[in-house]
Amino acid sequence: MGACSRRGEITWDLLEDAREHVTAFLGQFRKSELMQIALDRGIRIAPIQNIADLLSSEQFAARDFFATVTAPQGSYTLPWAFASGCPEAFTAPAPAPALGEHRDEVLAQWNAAPITPQADATRRPATPACQGARPGLGGGGTADRAQPRRLWGDGHLCGIVEAR
Repeated sequence: MGACSRRGEITWDLLEDAREHVTAFLGQFRKSELMQIALDRGIRIAPIQNIADLLSSEQFAARDFFATVTAPQGSYTLPWAFASGCPEAFTAPAPAPALGEHRDEVLAQWNAAPITPQADATRRPATPACQGARPGLGGGGTADRAQPRRLWGDGHLCGIVEAR
């Protein structure tokens, strides 16, 4: 009967047999070798790459795709400028900020003074940040009560500001 059923359809058994043959053939090569063979012959393939493959990519190295960032915990390699020819479009990568490092700046943007346990619960910001908020937002569970919250005079929760 050949590779097809009587009606000319390929069966699941035949597909599995083909998959085994293709896997055995391709298993002889490394990903980089298959990519070069495909490029030479005009065949479109896309390898599944892991982090090590990406970090060792000659193409990414030539494009300065990765940058090294030094942080207190050590040095890290991070993806950076994904497009070449426009360096002004990218800010040099930096380590992640420490917990709370920008707290006062963020609170200033929210138009509120830094929150302390003795903060005035009736103070409203110049621009109401909680329009449309409903009382009890957050579910009121045990974890919710363990975190400081900012309530305005009308009892609307405007967001969890600080976690302990």
